[in-house]
Amino acid sequence: MAHRIKLLLGLLIVGLVIGAFSVSVHAQERMMEKNILRRQVVDRLQGARLEACQAREQGLKTRRDNLSRLVVNMESAFDSIVTRAENYYQSVMLPAGKSVSNFEALVAEINTKKVAVSTSAEAARANMAVFSCDADAPRQLFTQFRLDMGAVKTALSEYRTAIRYLIVALHTANTGTAPALVK
Repeated sequence: MAHRIKLLLGLLIVGLVIGAFSVSVHAQERMMEKNILRRQVVDRLQGARLEACQAREQGLKTRRDNLSRLVVNMESAFDSIVTRAENYYQSVMLPAGKSVSNFEALVAEINTKKVAVSTSAEAARANMAVFSCDADAPRQLFTQFRLDMGAVKTALSEYRTAIRYLIVALHTANTGTAPALVK
């Protein structure tokens, strides 16, 4: 009887070991299937992220082109305004005996601001030229381009303000009163 009990216990232990082994094999198979599914989901997310990045890249190219067009249009408009103001000062105000004491300084400030616009626009174009979804850190490049665009717009605003100061100085010297500025 003791022999039978040992035999039954032995069979029971073998059965448990085999059962545990088969459960662990099935568990490993299920885990492998889950890992495969997870990898597919991750790959799909990377694909979606890649598509989003490529769409963002196209948007950045459009923004770059629009920014370049804006800079060219505003610079040409501002240049014509400055030219007309200088011509008015030279041909109308000086012959009439009216002068602006800091005219040359105001014109120099306008030229400085114009150079700042050109420099910041070139920096934005250069940073956009290196943007790629295959780069190591496209998000940082995107952020840098956004900052560069802001710098260009700030430089344009300062350029406009310098021109406004010239016009106000000319108006004040010509009429004796400062105009009401409208932003």
